[in-house]
Formats: sequence, C-alpha cells, structure tokens
Amino acid sequence: GRGGGGGKSRTGDLIIVPPNVESRWRVGGPRKLVILAVPVGHVRSLLGPECPDDLSSALEPLSGSTAPNAVVSTLLEQLWTLGDPEGPLGRMLADSMVLALICQVLILAKAGTPHPASGAFSPREWRRVCDYIDAHLQEEIALADLAHLAGWSVRHFTRMFRQSTGQTPHNFIVLRRVDRAKDLLRKQKLQLADVALTCGFADQSHFTTCFRKATGLTPLRWRRELV
Repeated sequence: GRGGGGGKSRTGDLIIVPPNVESRWRVGGPRKLVILAVPVGHVRSLLGPECPDDLSSALEPLSGSTAPNAVVSTLLEQLWTLGDPEGPLGRMLADSMVLALICQVLILAKAGTPHPASGAFSPREWRRVCDYIDAHLQEEIALADLAHLAGWSVRHFTRMFRQSTGQTPHNFIVLRRVDRAKDLLRKQKLQLADVALTCGFADQSHFTTCFRKATGLTPLRWRRELV
C-alpha cells in the first residue's frame, strides 16, 4: 500500500491516516487488508474530554506506515470477527473495542512524538541508517525502510533527517552514490555504464546528470583530471 507519506508497506504493517490527510493506495497481487475508518465525531464522543483538540496533529507521529503493534492487530482481528454487531450489547462491545484501539493508537503516537530539545539522530540511529544506505546503494532504497530502521513514521523521519543533515533523504542518497562512484572511478577501469549501475543510478545518463550536479564535472572529465 501507499499512504499519504509515500513509501512501501510490509505485510502486517500498521498504517495510520489522520483526519484531513489524503490517502492513495496501489496494491499489487493478492492482499488481505483490514481497514477501519472511524468518523472524527465518533472518536470525540468515545473519548469525551480526553480527546485531543487537534486529532491530525496528535496522530502525526504515526502518519504513514509503521511497524505492526500487537494490541492494535488483536483488536482489529476481534472487530473483523465480530462483523456487524446485533443488538445494544453487540454495539457496546464493538464501541469498547474501537475505544481501546483509538486509545492505543494515541498512546503510540504520543510515545513517537519527538522531544522538543531533540533535533538530530542519536549516533546509533545515524550509524544504522548510514550503514543500511551504504549496503543497499545498488538497489532502490525505500524511504519507509529507512524510517522503519529509526522506528519513526515516514513523515517524522523525513523531518528529522532534514534537521540533522540539511538535506532530504533522496539528495543524501544521491550524494552517497556519487561518493561510491568516485571510489570506483579512482580504483578501477570500469565503463561508465557499469559504474552507474553498480552505484544504483538508473542508467549512464542519470549518473552523468547527478555527478555533474554534485561535482561540476562529468564522470569522464573527473576521471581524466585524476591522471
């Protein structure tokens, strides 16, 4: 699936779409999706005075795809099994499950809210992200996978990445690919097309464009100036 924040989701992932957030999906192959849409008015009636004034902001730390949560998964499965409840007791049971689910999601969102004083990755988080990028430069690197490594939503990860590096994750990955290309251009007599594919660029033209933007030189000119 593909939510408002973009990226890929794994089987079993929890996907939260806050109020007033656009959501588009592209599903490939057979899938079993459990979708629960709860009107904002119903959420407010269930939570009463405990309901946040701005639900969109309260749920923002979970916006997009996150790792599965056992409590949420269990509640969704129970609601699925319950189906369309009959009678007042059945409706009360369904409402109690929905209430428990909403509370759990809000608790998870609150736990995922960054501390105001923080604005950068911890050394361990940064090393984990960099190691993953370097190990997968030849492949397509999904933003959702990087966010999952840090344990954050895609939106929060992207914001924190900008605060930490001054760059978007995409631009950072491109520069890592350029650095890898420089090593190959220094040490090996590979064809430029082979260097491009080895470093994860779509083709030689894409490689040349990105390399020139980063260095001011084409890869061939850069290699010749080393001699």
